[in-house]
Order: sequence, then structure tokens, then C-alpha cells
Amino acid sequence: MPASGLSTRGITIDPIGDKKTGEKFLLAATTSLPVGTNLFWQVLPDTGTPPTGLDGSSQMSVGGNNLVIKGDGTANRISQAVDLGRLVPGKYVVIVGEMKGDFSDFKIGDRYGYTYVTLR
Repeated sequence: MPASGLSTRGITIDPIGDKKTGEKFLLAATTSLPVGTNLFWQVLPDTGTPPTGLDGSSQMSVGGNNLVIKGDGTANRISQAVDLGRLVPGKYVVIVGEMKGDFSDFKIGDRYGYTYVTLR
């Protein structure tokens, strides 16, 4: 699996590297999405298949939402503090995507990015 995921869908997540369970880190990415676009993000167990959206029923995940912020030049930024406190060791996928619908739907649109992280 590649260290980072899709960049052709509008979001490129910065490399995360391995983490320890319970660790906190800054999830950062660049995007072509406009400032103020609402995003969903989720860290969930890797199934071995590239993700295509969020998993609202996963009991072993962390996630949330935030907004695209102004970046430099043509790329805007995504920045979110992530607390891995409730996750057990293993391989996880991190997905960040443009929100579609409303908060009750928890759906990601066509523009998203993903990467992998191993918790030790």
C-alpha cells in the first residue's frame, strides 16, 4: 500500500508516520477545495481495500469534521488535531473528504484523500 493516498480527488494528506496508541497528532493536508468547505475525517481499521467513504457503524474509529482553511498560493489547507486514545494497535486508514448531504447522513463526496497509519 502507498504511504499516501489519492491526490487526484482534490485532497492530499501529509505523511503521518507510525504512531503509538493513545498518541495525539496533527492531521494536515492540502486541497483544491475552497476555504470554508465542510469536511469529514475518520481514522478506522484498514480492511485491505482502499476506502470510498466513512464507516458510521465502526466501533473502532475516531473522527469528526472541520473546515478548509486558507493556504498558500493555489492550495488551501486542512488541519485537525486527532486523538488516537481509544484505538488499539494495528493498521488504520485515515480518510478526509468533502461533506455531502447533512450531518445526519455522514457521507463523503467525490473529493477525498486517504493515507495509512500503523499504531504500535
